[in-house]
Amino acid sequence: MDAVGLWLLLGGGVFVLGALRLMGNHVENPAVQPPPRHHERPAPRAFTGEELAQYNGTKGQPIYVAVQPRPGARAEVFDVSDARSFYGPGGPYFVFAGKNASRGLAKMSTEPGEVCGAIDDLTEHEKETLYQWFEKFLQKYEVVGHLREDPSGSGSSTNCTA
Repeated sequence: MDAVGLWLLLGGGVFVLGALRLMGNHVENPAVQPPPRHHERPAPRAFTGEELAQYNGTKGQPIYVAVQPRPGARAEVFDVSDARSFYGPGGPYFVFAGKNASRGLAKMSTEPGEVCGAIDDLTEHEKETLYQWFEKFLQKYEVVGHLREDPSGSGSSTNCTA
């Protein structure tokens, strides 16, 4: 076999392998494909502080955290279950689970006494920090609802009971 024949044979083999590879990309093999994800989420709803407290990752529950972007605004409730290692039992941010964590996020504190409470008295720097956290939560987690207004009229429920 001469050099031209050898090159034709090698070129033809590469062509056939390339064609098979292209065809293989278009053939779906159900055994290889991931199962379809039918992940139905409930419609966003209003939570009381007591209802939110149930979603702290214990007893098989998802993990929800409320964040209020600024004083006077509504606190949105985020599903942070995908970050269970952070917000779940034993995680470094478990103190936020099932709570309105706005004050703790603004103050960059996980001290139980500073995690939740009013945000009206925050410094301008803390308010900006809180807003940045809110934006981060919006980008990373799904909103599942919001906190209902406190019947006392003092703003969104702070849920410091749990």
